[in-house]
Amino acid sequence: MTPKDRSLLQVIGRVFLFDVGPLVALSVLYGIFILLVSIAVVMFIQGERKSRPAWIMFIITLTTFVLGTVYWASFLEGFVYKIQASLVDDLDQPLDDARLDDINTHLFTTNTIQNWVSQLTPFISDGIVVWRAWVLFAEQRSVLAAPIVLLIAGTALSITYSALTSTFAASLSAQFGENTVPAKIYHASLALSLATNAGATLLIPYKLRTLRESFRGMAVRGSSPVQRVMILLVESGALFCMLQVVTVALVLVPFTPFSPTDVGGTTMLSMYYLFCAMYPTAVMILVKCQQSVVETFGLRSGGLAAFDANIEDIAGRKSHPNFTPGSEQEQDDHSGRDSSSEKALGLPAEDCSGDAGRHAMTAPF
Repeated sequence: MTPKDRSLLQVIGRVFLFDVGPLVALSVLYGIFILLVSIAVVMFIQGERKSRPAWIMFIITLTTFVLGTVYWASFLEGFVYKIQASLVDDLDQPLDDARLDDINTHLFTTNTIQNWVSQLTPFISDGIVVWRAWVLFAEQRSVLAAPIVLLIAGTALSITYSALTSTFAASLSAQFGENTVPAKIYHASLALSLATNAGATLLIPYKLRTLRESFRGMAVRGSSPVQRVMILLVESGALFCMLQVVTVALVLVPFTPFSPTDVGGTTMLSMYYLFCAMYPTAVMILVKCQQSVVETFGLRSGGLAAFDANIEDIAGRKSHPNFTPGSEQEQDDHSGRDSSSEKALGLPAEDCSGDAGRHAMTAPF
């Protein structure tokens, strides 16, 4: 074996090892995604009331599942093809640079599919975050100006990035970490996605405080279903923003190609795009079950009621010492307001107990 042959085998081995981490992580997440979608479909079919928002969320769930499936399947197909084309097929042909170039050319189609899907899933998840704020602020749409502008700008940058990397040369240039215009656009789109989610999520505690003050004026005791859902949206939005912060940080960290930092960052970025596809489905299930995110994972005792009280303390509001339930008519009014808000949010009728070049696609030789 010549030194050149050993060098080529070393490159092939590094590429295979590089793809194993993201593929294993994506496969595990995809299995969880299948379970979540199955639960969401069963809950939707068994639900007695199917409002328009419920139908919208159900369609979005199926759409994101299809996109997640395409993303995972294209990653798997690229990994399998590289093994087959380099080590199994055409053994009589020499394993040289020309053969690896042919493999990379074939992989370009797969990488293009991954590229476009990876730009679509954050757009959908961002749109869901803005849409739920749009529902809550039906009479104050002006406060949503900033999140909507950020959403439009981020979507435009994502489309621009995908268009600029739709050629083979540009795709390789962006993937190998050169400080190109597409790479800068890519970073900007990630930052705008984070800003969109943070801005829309921060509006919900403000609405929650306003709603509680109105209920307090009606002398209504306890936490309504709408308030519980708002807390869920705040929790889920905060967790998703934390995930985005970690992802952006790992993308911007300088790295050496095929180093552990590179593998870790690419694995996290691949998981991020599948998380974006899973996010609407996970929130839909939590809202249907009226179950807190942290309560679901056993991180807090007392459930939503305890967190409900904490938010009041943070907001600086104290309960009146002589606070008593309102009249029967007031409670009926409160119930009616909750019912309309539940319909808008798609609630159930009852509770159920670095460097510029890191991209989430298969690596070329």
